[in-house]
Amino acid sequence: MEESLNDHGVLDEWFVDITKWSMVEQSETRRVWIAVYGVPMHGWTEDNFKEIAKIWGRLLRLEQEVDDTMNYECMRLLIDSDHFYRIQGDILLQIGNMRYRVIVSEIEPYVPSTKSFKQVNTQQVRLQHKVLAMEEVAQKPAHASTNSKLKNTQQVTIQHKVIAMEEVAQESAHASTNSKLKAHQDRGIEDQGLQGIQISNMEPS
Repeated sequence: MEESLNDHGVLDEWFVDITKWSMVEQSETRRVWIAVYGVPMHGWTEDNFKEIAKIWGRLLRLEQEVDDTMNYECMRLLIDSDHFYRIQGDILLQIGNMRYRVIVSEIEPYVPSTKSFKQVNTQQVRLQHKVLAMEEVAQKPAHASTNSKLKNTQQVTIQHKVIAMEEVAQESAHASTNSKLKAHQDRGIEDQGLQGIQISNMEPS
């Protein structure tokens, strides 16, 4: 603890004053951002914003430099205030002989709700589902292409088998025809021999 108090490090970037806590310490003020609307361009000075902040507390800093702003609609002020209720009001800012209506409103700190976390988680789950669906869609054409190539290969193989079977059948038919033709020729020769014998037998001795 003592080392942390002696060496603030990055704490100096976030806190104005760092002291050791004691049992008698009590915060009598709070630091809050307020938004100021309605200050005219010619009244856009640090002194005027200090006067506005003085109504509720002490000006600590401006959100941006008065000479380096591109938007004269609103200026945000960080103030140290002893008002523990919400700051909201309309005031009349006098510049010269004129008075201008200025609206001041406390800026609510952002506190994330459980609902917002649930919405973020739901959106992340939906995004993951979309990514998975896109991956599946991307994979389907590749599978379809592979299946198509495999189917085409199978069809070509079947066609080759059919052609081979037809060639075998044709060769078998040719062989059968040739065998029948040869048997017929042989039978014809035998018949001619028999006829010759018969004719020779029919001749007179």
